Amino acid sequence: MFSIIVPIYNSELYLRDCLSSVEQQTFDEFELILVDDGSTDNSAKICSDYVSVHENAYLIHQDNAGQNAARFTGLSHSRGDYILFVDSDDCIRRDCLWRLNDVIRKTGADVVYFDYQEGISASYISTCSNAKYLSPGFYNDMGLGGAYSALCSGDCNSLWNKAYKRQIIYSALNDLREYEFLRHGEDLFALISVVDTAESFYYLPECLYFYRNNDFSITSEFSKNDIRDLKLVFSRLIEVSKKWGDECLMLSNIAALKHLYWALLSVSSSDLKVCDQVRYANLIANTMDTICDIDLREVKSNMRLDFSIPIHLLLNGNLRLALMWAKLTCMLMGVVS
Repeated sequence: MFSIIVPIYNSELYLRDCLSSVEQQTFDEFELILVDDGSTDNSAKICSDYVSVHENAYLIHQDNAGQNAARFTGLSHSRGDYILFVDSDDCIRRDCLWRLNDVIRKTGADVVYFDYQEGISASYISTCSNAKYLSPGFYNDMGLGGAYSALCSGDCNSLWNKAYKRQIIYSALNDLREYEFLRHGEDLFALISVVDTAESFYYLPECLYFYRNNDFSITSEFSKNDIRDLKLVFSRLIEVSKKWGDECLMLSNIAALKHLYWALLSVSSSDLKVCDQVRYANLIANTMDTICDIDLREVKSNMRLDFSIPIHLLLNGNLRLALMWAKLTCMLMGVVS
């Protein structure tokens, strides 16, 4: 049986769509656990109305503690052999559970990866795939390198496009409770434990999940804690990647620099004073220098120019030029005007 866990916080605009996608599943051996994480809008009532007419749905209320705390609460009350997380503004394909059950029945994989589409509202047009590092099929024993590479790339870092054996994800989220302050990179932090623990994986190259990109803004809410969180998460990833070989170590270092550069994008288009932007740019540069475990020149040589150039500027103390580059990038992306 599956347990679908939906953490909910002020999601009234899209919550009904999410619940409808679960209700329409063609495979019916599942329970739905809704965790209201202290919502102040109409979300709790929507959940209560849904639970009142669905025997396999359960509602848990808690004070606002964050998404991963809500996930763990749901997990602690779950009974399923496999766990699936769905964000409350997203949807799953009608045959999602049926396809996952077919794979699990045939392989018994500890973790099943699948693809997703993202878009705005009901228009999902951009397909996000794991295929860069994983070929479709089953991985175990000595064939786990693709799963390790996918994780270390930093591109396969969402909890919601995978299904997990209960004991594996329980252990990972339980470890994460020590770091409940994390708000940036927490999914990747949990997945480090998942991938390090799991003994088998399956990659199903089908879009079973629809991610709603409500307000594309990588820069809308910068917090200095983002840098702290990224330092913690990528320090751990880099350390674990050492035992998976040189390729994984390089990938994890590249991912660390990329994600820290994305933090610079947030800084560059925030409403911070210029002097504060420069101060945070310096903090990002120092963090890059601190956590990377390979010669930074070698890491930069393995990156695209649109990353390596601004990172080079940062690391050489050209902070204002790096910020100007980041600001221009955001303008070209349409993130800021």
